[in-house]
Amino acid sequence: MPYARANALFAELLRDEPLTVPIELPALAQLALPSHALVAIARTVHIWPAKASDRVAFVTHIDLEDAGHHVMTLATTSEVKPVVAQKDGATEISIGFGPENVVSLKPVLDGDQRRALADTLARWLPQLPRLAIEQLEDAFAADLLEATYAVVHRTLLRRLGEVTRLSVRVPEVPVANVVVTSRHDDVSIAIQLALPVRRAIRVDAQPADNVALRLSASAAAELANWAIDRGHLPQHYTRDLKPAADGQFRPYFDYRAGDRARPVKIHIFQERGGCSHFVVGLRAAVRVNADKLELATRDQYVEQAQAGVLLELGLAIKQLIEGSLDRSRRAFARVEVTIGGRVLAVQLLRAELAFDELYAELAISRAKT
Repeated sequence: MPYARANALFAELLRDEPLTVPIELPALAQLALPSHALVAIARTVHIWPAKASDRVAFVTHIDLEDAGHHVMTLATTSEVKPVVAQKDGATEISIGFGPENVVSLKPVLDGDQRRALADTLARWLPQLPRLAIEQLEDAFAADLLEATYAVVHRTLLRRLGEVTRLSVRVPEVPVANVVVTSRHDDVSIAIQLALPVRRAIRVDAQPADNVALRLSASAAAELANWAIDRGHLPQHYTRDLKPAADGQFRPYFDYRAGDRARPVKIHIFQERGGCSHFVVGLRAAVRVNADKLELATRDQYVEQAQAGVLLELGLAIKQLIEGSLDRSRRAFARVEVTIGGRVLAVQLLRAELAFDELYAELAISRAKT
């Protein structure tokens, strides 16, 4: 997931639901300050790479305002390690921060911020000359930070972490290991399956502009076999490869990257009423057309046949794969991405099978209510 996409969603959430807490003014050099409605407002949260690759950083900006007048901006940095948990058979990866993760909280005191602070003191203490006010700026900023820290740390940062918590929930698949890595432009989640996958994905892929999903073609084949074994996909088929509980034939998928002409291998075993065995080789291509995932099968060829009578394996093979693909597409639609407890809409933008990998780009946005 590119940081830019996550940060855009954070901005939308905070724009719709701004977080504020009241702040009491501190004493300043024994000067009596008038009563003011000072509030801390969480304006922005950005997720960035941390120094350690197994952590991510959250940078927040909190504005202090007095009746709509800007007083000062506080910048906080938090570093967190993503949490991976098994829940109801699914794998959930969550990234969020809390007060315990804060590594720095300091005022932003560039030129514009100093002018805003000086204007505030001049408004609150009109009896003081400008030169005296400028001499008080740093002391007041430090006192205001001290007075603000406890309140912001106890309330606003905790609420802010809850609102911007990012969670990805992957449906039930046999997961052996999950590694979350913070990179320069994005955060990657690598899932290793507890399946006999022949070939993993490449590690040198270029970052994507959108949320990207990459799956080795061999892993896709093994996931299909796993789904068949557990009844998530039909287990038995008729002679023309239509799903049927009392069907004689059972498929088994494989992907041989070394066979450039026909890397997809479909074994069809006859388990009832005979002992036929067929192996069909083909090339496959996928694409997105009008929000629908489409499949094309090419160069189908019966590479092995151990049977007295051949099955009609032309259109039937395509239907077998498309049926699995359609079910997989419906399962994919149930992948949940949440930010701040809100389930977001996931739209498939692009899909292709290239370099022995299934590649998809996704758009994640606020679901329409």
